[in-house]
Amino acid sequence: MYKYLLSLLFSIGLVISPSTSFAINGGPDDAYHIIKSFDKDWLIYNENADRYEPFIDKLQSRTEAHTVFIDLQQYKPFDLLVKSEGTKGYLFVNGQMYSTLKANEWQVIALKNFTGEEIQVSFLGSGNIQKKHLFIGSKANEGIVSEGIARDNLISMKHRISLPFGNSFVIIITLLFLYATVLSGTNPKAFGEYFSVNDLFVTKIRDTKFLISKPLNRINQAFVVLLSITTGLLFVILAGKGLYLFNNPFGLNTDSGSGKFLFAFVLVSLGSYVLYILKYIFLMVMSQLFGIKKSLNIHYFKNIQFMLITFLVLVMVLYIWYVQIPPGETFDSTLIYYILLGCYMLRSVLSYFSILKSSGIQSLYLIAYLCVVEILPIVLGLRLAF
Repeated sequence: MYKYLLSLLFSIGLVISPSTSFAINGGPDDAYHIIKSFDKDWLIYNENADRYEPFIDKLQSRTEAHTVFIDLQQYKPFDLLVKSEGTKGYLFVNGQMYSTLKANEWQVIALKNFTGEEIQVSFLGSGNIQKKHLFIGSKANEGIVSEGIARDNLISMKHRISLPFGNSFVIIITLLFLYATVLSGTNPKAFGEYFSVNDLFVTKIRDTKFLISKPLNRINQAFVVLLSITTGLLFVILAGKGLYLFNNPFGLNTDSGSGKFLFAFVLVSLGSYVLYILKYIFLMVMSQLFGIKKSLNIHYFKNIQFMLITFLVLVMVLYIWYVQIPPGETFDSTLIYYILLGCYMLRSVLSYFSILKSSGIQSLYLIAYLCVVEILPIVLGLRLAF
């Protein structure tokens, strides 16, 4: 089983290599490669605080003026694509009226016409933010050629769109693959047990098995580390497409550099490892209070085994989904919420049958125990995350 898993991880590494340079067409007649979308970057001016604050659609739906700041050093070679849908609008640059936007017509503005390091672009029009479109793009049939290369040469050098998250993903998935390879080589039997789908759904198991009887030994902790790395990768994949869990504690955005994504990955992985250890301590305390301590090791092992397999599958599914989403759009947070909720509830059901078959505890008593150690943490965790 573990050989197939390693092959699958290696396949992911091959798949992601070309996927970091894809582009989506848009703008007038879909003739532009969209490099940057500002759909999620709108700001509004707070007169009381005398500052710009992030626009929140549900709270500020009547606001008619929306603003973004554009880094000219990064985007100067490209064009600004603007459209007001349904009604006419007005475009302001650095606080001054720049142009009137006709309804449903694209306006293309060359960013090289502006000076300075940054410009402030304000869009006045409909209060419905969904009807305002602001992109940075490059003409699909034009290349940005370096000064030292003639256009009639056989080879021309085109601007490569920077995708820092893609670079981070390559580094992290490589780390995950190498670590999994080391684990499979040094502990092949344990690796096979943890990643056996057949064993996962076997509920009647002995707590005297080596992996189950010693949950805090070196081998088991090595797999907890693997789960922590996978958890960190999940967090970063979601953040790479604008879905920031736990109120975005690292200040990530779609323009964050690779270093910032890697920093978030490291901290989330470390934090996850600590939480998985605290989960064992929590289970130990609660199992003593409920008088079912003999089920502790089985419960913890099943938790780690289930989450390892589930999170690795989610990593693959979410990355495939990631590369299909156009720039400027994010993961569907509601769908992600229910996917995670479903995974955790399935884990609780698996824990129920594993403990019931292995300990012979009364069903109602076991349900009360699982409500405390499984359901309550799941509800609180997802509520905080989303």
